Amino acid sequence: CTPVLQDMLKLYDKIVQGPLRSNHVIRKGSDPSIAYPADHYRYHQLVCFLPGLVALGSSVNHHDNTIERKATDFALAEEMARGCQDMYEDATTGLGPEEVNVDNKRGDRSYQLRPEYIESVFILYQLTGREEYQDIGWQIFQSIEKFCKTKTGYTGLNDVYNPPNGNDEEGGGGGRVDNMPSYFLAETLKYLLLLFAPDDYVSLDEFVFTTEAHPLMRASRFKGAALASPSYIQAELARDVYLVHARLPWWLFCVLGFVIVLIGVVLVSLRKKKRLVLEPLSKD
Repeated sequence: CTPVLQDMLKLYDKIVQGPLRSNHVIRKGSDPSIAYPADHYRYHQLVCFLPGLVALGSSVNHHDNTIERKATDFALAEEMARGCQDMYEDATTGLGPEEVNVDNKRGDRSYQLRPEYIESVFILYQLTGREEYQDIGWQIFQSIEKFCKTKTGYTGLNDVYNPPNGNDEEGGGGGRVDNMPSYFLAETLKYLLLLFAPDDYVSLDEFVFTTEAHPLMRASRFKGAALASPSYIQAELARDVYLVHARLPWWLFCVLGFVIVLIGVVLVSLRKKKRLVLEPLSKD
């Protein structure tokens, strides 16, 4: 593990063991094993990527990641996944709200076809092989088909606790959101597809997914290939402040210098050309 990666892992561990547990997890009063991923003390659909992130982090081997630490972090990942699932199951439509208070469900009760929870379900299935995660994915897919599908595509919902009536565009009831975001195709449906694909179709042992669900082959799979070291990236920890410094590569300075010189030459040429045109006019 390179010094750069060691710094990144330390930063990750510091966040997971500190701010994440204290500021981004709300336990359910009646069942502490259910933990809602939260931001500003409210459940957020967007934060449902955290179960998958923490589960992946618990699988990384490094000197600080002891067996006890791995077990504790993975347990937290599953508890947060249960929190997201609790929100989905509590809604009449079987789809989770965008952002609500965990107690009274007040807030943004819409469903925006987001992929974050499906991503976490896919990762947890890949790491555990437990069919319960496929069952969860299938239930969500059926809810999307039932409440979000229209004649011309898929839409979000204005209120997951007040489902639309019928299959028309307006739908009655809480109504639909007249929008089908590109991430629904690029991420939500992709993770649902991969959840039911053969386990080695796009395996986490061979690929890393970007934040937009693009699979990139892991560097360890390039056997014998000469890989460039990311020497221009340096991660540092400064007390309680998280800093990432990136030095510009040398070739970028060369390109910028060339562009500046080229602009200077063009300006000088234009000035000379203007002078040649104006001189005969001034004599006349």
